[in-house]
Amino acid sequence: MEKNPIYKESLGSDHPSVAKVLYEIGENFLLQDKYAEAEPIYKQSLGIYEHVFGQEHLRVVNVLNRLGELYQDQKKYAEAIPFYKRALAIEEKTLGPDHPDLASAMNNLATLYYYQGENMMAESLHKQALEIYEKEYGKDHPLIATVLEKMAVFYEGTGRKNEAKQLTERAKKIYSNYQK
Repeated sequence: MEKNPIYKESLGSDHPSVAKVLYEIGENFLLQDKYAEAEPIYKQSLGIYEHVFGQEHLRVVNVLNRLGELYQDQKKYAEAIPFYKRALAIEEKTLGPDHPDLASAMNNLATLYYYQGENMMAESLHKQALEIYEKEYGKDHPLIATVLEKMAVFYEGTGRKNEAKQLTERAKKIYSNYQK
């Protein structure tokens, strides 16, 4: 971004379009596993969005989730959790407790809790995500299958093989029915 100061100069360094471009640059670095390059770019984007829209605006949620993902990919779970928690809190406050967008944030956080051995928190969040999606989309939607697969990995990892198998079978059935 610094190589093209014309963009910043024409729009201003705090313009939301500048934040969006920075976010997209961060995305490219993250996809290449260039975490050291992605982190400051995402933080610049976040700073602009917070300055322009406020700290609890939905526009900051994507950047928060990507920063959480960036730290999660590096196994820096303690650093990732605050970003995922903040994104979840903003969505819950802004969208309400039953909005389907919350389910994705819950699954992100559940995965981190599982990695840290906080299995009760992980299971609770997985179940909440599943409940939200089932309410919104019904019991046979592909998004349900995605949550079921994540829950199956969790159950497998915690020694609950029968529950994992049941969830995996249910997910496969959903996928096969959806493809027909």
